[in-house]
Amino acid sequence: MSNLRILIADDHEIVRQGLRLLIESHPGWEVCGEAVDGADAIEKARELNPELIALDIGMPKLNGLEAAREILRELPKTKILFLTIYDTEQAVKTAVQVGAKGLILKSDAARELVSAVEAIQRNMTYFSSQTSHAVLRPDLRGHRRSAEKDTLTKRERQVIQLLAEGRARRTWLPCSI
Repeated sequence: MSNLRILIADDHEIVRQGLRLLIESHPGWEVCGEAVDGADAIEKARELNPELIALDIGMPKLNGLEAAREILRELPKTKILFLTIYDTEQAVKTAVQVGAKGLILKSDAARELVSAVEAIQRNMTYFSSQTSHAVLRPDLRGHRRSAEKDTLTKRERQVIQLLAEGRARRTWLPCSI
């Protein structure tokens, strides 16, 4: 049986290094590559064809949500595990709608990464204990929207991208305000 090939995508080197250590300490798992932003994640996914991508939601150039949409459009068998600092119901809802198999908080990654990857490897989903309540909502349970449909407007996605890049609010407000 071959190793589970995992791509790590996070804009912080220290996070990538920590995830690599956790993943490579598990027998049968290997890190096949690392990406530093959403655009790089798409490129590396095309090149490396990993079975699983540990993908940060908030990254520069292209956020993880948009990167996941593109990756899943091109490589639908790839499984996405989102890593995030956001423990909101909206983050969980969006992750499910994009087609992610799991979401864990970065603050819980050391405790939950192995369990999340193991669950996803068994074709199950995994959501951080702090966010799983949102998955149990009837409007999310068993409902995966197609990647072509969006609940956010184009402008809302642009604002999320700018926030993910760390840009101050004054840089994305319309000039007429």
